[in-house]
Amino acid sequence: MDVTDILYTPLDLPPFPKFSTDELRQWIQECHERQDVHNNLDASKHLGSLYPWNVTYAKQDGKWLNNFENLFPALSKFFHEAYGFEDSDLDTVCILPLRQDFTGTGFWHSDQDPLGLRMYLENENVEGASLLIKPLDKKYKTRDELGILPRFGPSEKVQKDVVYEVKSPTGASSHFLNNMSCVHAVKSNDVNLRRIAVVIGIKRQYNTDNCINELILRSAEKFKDSVIFWTAPK
Repeated sequence: MDVTDILYTPLDLPPFPKFSTDELRQWIQECHERQDVHNNLDASKHLGSLYPWNVTYAKQDGKWLNNFENLFPALSKFFHEAYGFEDSDLDTVCILPLRQDFTGTGFWHSDQDPLGLRMYLENENVEGASLLIKPLDKKYKTRDELGILPRFGPSEKVQKDVVYEVKSPTGASSHFLNNMSCVHAVKSNDVNLRRIAVVIGIKRQYNTDNCINELILRSAEKFKDSVIFWTAPK
């Protein structure tokens, strides 16, 4: 088994620290609208109802924002220590609370971060999937090889007849999402669901890929019943 074979797996990380989701939501509410992050490429502020998240940055370009590291010190440490890295290795922490009025399936896309490290800080237990995954036509290894996929409309690289459903656990959890060999879409079965996702961006250094790859493979062995593997087109 190779990391390129894996589209999704829960990650075998230490237990999450204690924190208040209500206080976190209050911080998001205060910061989301007034944040003006340089080179912010997310779509949350110009796609309207099509976008399921209210994107808010806790850290960007290696700098903590809006006093997050002091208000939530345990979480701030966990975001890098859980993976065995230093705070200086942590480039981006993107916090994505699900919009309370969003229902249905979001748009299919592949995120730009190559390592695919994800968390849920909060996830209500609801029936059905919270994440949908479609494999691509082959296992791509780099973003340059994959190229840019259209965010709206079909792509010949996406397998059209295969959709995998991910039923994420309740509460806080972590997982790997392969951004090179699949596209994904958020699923919400009801309004007012409490779900907060996190994208973790680690600076690429000489040992980064090896450390993360070891974590992914070890986790896939431990959580083999939950792993989603890439499959070749039929």
